[in-house]
Amino acid sequence: MKLKRSFTLLVTAVMLLGLMGIFSSCASGTTYYISSSEGNDDNNGTSAKSPWKSFAHVNEMFLKPGDKVLLKRGDVWNERMEVRGEGEKNAWVKISNYGDKNDELPVISLNNDKNDICMLITDLNSSEELNYRNNLKYIHLDGIDFRNTYVAVYYRIIATKDNIGFKVTNCNFKNIRDESVFENELKDVSGFTAWSNAAKGNLATVTDWGTYKETGGGKGEYCWPESIIISGKARYDETVLSEVEVSNCVFEDATGGLSIRLKCPQYQEYQAVSKVRMFDCVMKGTYNGLYAFSTVDGGWDGTDNSEWGYIRNVRHIGGSDLYAGVTGPTGGYMAACHNFLVENSEMSYVYNNGAKDGCGFDYETYSVNILQRNMLFHNNDAAGLLMLRPGAGYKKYDNVHLNHALFYNNIKNPLNEVIDADLMTGAQDNTISYNNIFSYRPSAHPKNPNFKPHFIYYAPQAEQKNNVSGFLEDYRQRFAFNGSSYESWNTASSGVKDLKVENGKLTFTLTEDTGYIVSNLPINLFAYTDCILNLEGTTAKRVKFGYKEPESGSFFTGDAAEIKGNIAYLSIPDRGNSYGAATMLYFEGKAGDKVVIDSIEYTTEFNFDGRLIEDGRVLRMTVSGKSFPMFESDITKEGFEISGLPAGVTVEQIEQYNANTVYVYLSDAISQGTEISVSVDADNFIPYFTEMQNNLDFGHRTPEAEATLFGYFEIQTYIKNGAVTGGFTVK
Repeated sequence: MKLKRSFTLLVTAVMLLGLMGIFSSCASGTTYYISSSEGNDDNNGTSAKSPWKSFAHVNEMFLKPGDKVLLKRGDVWNERMEVRGEGEKNAWVKISNYGDKNDELPVISLNNDKNDICMLITDLNSSEELNYRNNLKYIHLDGIDFRNTYVAVYYRIIATKDNIGFKVTNCNFKNIRDESVFENELKDVSGFTAWSNAAKGNLATVTDWGTYKETGGGKGEYCWPESIIISGKARYDETVLSEVEVSNCVFEDATGGLSIRLKCPQYQEYQAVSKVRMFDCVMKGTYNGLYAFSTVDGGWDGTDNSEWGYIRNVRHIGGSDLYAGVTGPTGGYMAACHNFLVENSEMSYVYNNGAKDGCGFDYETYSVNILQRNMLFHNNDAAGLLMLRPGAGYKKYDNVHLNHALFYNNIKNPLNEVIDADLMTGAQDNTISYNNIFSYRPSAHPKNPNFKPHFIYYAPQAEQKNNVSGFLEDYRQRFAFNGSSYESWNTASSGVKDLKVENGKLTFTLTEDTGYIVSNLPINLFAYTDCILNLEGTTAKRVKFGYKEPESGSFFTGDAAEIKGNIAYLSIPDRGNSYGAATMLYFEGKAGDKVVIDSIEYTTEFNFDGRLIEDGRVLRMTVSGKSFPMFESDITKEGFEISGLPAGVTVEQIEQYNANTVYVYLSDAISQGTEISVSVDADNFIPYFTEMQNNLDFGHRTPEAEATLFGYFEIQTYIKNGAVTGGFTVK
């Protein structure tokens, strides 16, 4: 019996080891290394000490579960990478980086030619062994910098279905454009049609009869430059790709962000792509918007914890100077899409340059079961949100909602007066609901001084309720109490009396031990983290800042702050909302206490960081923060004041690397641990950032007094007299 038992245990152990070996081999895969500076294509490529130089080997491979292709940080390639492969759910094929984490991401950079594609992920293969086609499964791009190309990443489905798993994370996209396309092909309908139907991209194809051809691809697959495009031809009346994620990516001067547009049969009744999510991305300098989806079922299950179907914390904060032509730019776009939750996101600064659209978000054809909430739409040339009626032959919209959105300063440059509302719902035939929308916008049309835009235009069957609108000429100047501008703070109050303005200051007296005043001004919670309250002769002891939550309608307050030296530094609580529908100041003291408010200023969290490269002669300086501050492209040395450098070391040049990073070239090397202070002219940041520093008109206060006010605070980084200041220890 003992022998039998021992034999059984031995067999079991062998079986377990065998299974472990199978699982291990599936998950481990092979790692390939590529370095343009140190590699050689005659190497084996399987070690960081023997990397390949080019993409030639990878372009001929079919990658298997767990395989990794790693590009050396700090290196640059001027060639196309082609990716074919099938990973598994627990063993993705991964294209990423290796090397010193202090070095820049690896860069793939081309020439902005209309046939340029940095990375082609394709289901076509000319090998007879693969029968000209292969499925794409579980492919992950992470930590790559794509530049100067027509298309950065093209996920191309031309001959397969049942593809699954595509993820892009922590990537940068810069200068993804081809101006000649907009100057020529897209300037009229005939040019647009010809370009759409033309072969492009130096792509292979498969005919409708299943014949492989090495050339002739690209017809109707994409029409303009994009950072990430999922396109091709949906040959089946069913989903051809599922499970797509794009997260933690930065798009700068990129004509488009993420585009999902497969060429499908007209009036399709199916969605070509399913299960999509996008989060924590930011874009500036775009023509076509941060995302554009067509025939996509996001997969939202209707709950806050849905695994798929959400677009969250994405920000479009800067448009393009490209002429829109026959097409129209929009920050976000959905056509024939189903099942999405879009929340805590911002669509702003979409420019049409005198052509069509220029709106924050655009629905076209029909869409079903979509909720947008806690959204910001501001400073767009046309409507904040535009919903076109379904075309002939298409279904109607169904269950499309917009809740708790803030609109302001839209309709800046519409093509014509037809677009005359912040919220345009077109002529829908079924019910669309809009709840609790807070709106600010200009009071006159730029081409007609007597024109007054509407808050909302909606069809008779569309439902709108509890929407609040107002015509404030400049909402940002309502925080200083010079003249009658205090009236916004007289919306509601309790425990106070004698609320009035005296000498440009808001004053009142507590009638109880606590009292509060409420303003109908909203607050942008995307941007602000703190509130500075400047007081004068106030005898109350403590104060809290609060805001009205859009969902519950109740006020939520932060921690109480002591009033010291006529200053209170208040935290703004973060509850996951995009904006507060109203604001409140809650004072604690005793009955009879006098309160005199001189001004209110919102601040935000901005941080500078710096690392040495090039033997200590170049400082790579980055800026980050809650509001995603991004540098303009025309940075100058004069806009930077850097102190703390060793004696004799000067700044020779400032050069922008990407939206958040600059190189500071020094006259001599410095060492790690150096304490640096920096002041950057706000004009070196995108307009959104500059607008924030203008949210207060001090009116009666001189610049010197303003500087004194800010001098009271130990804030790591803040705006003072039109500059962003901060400090850091060099790493």
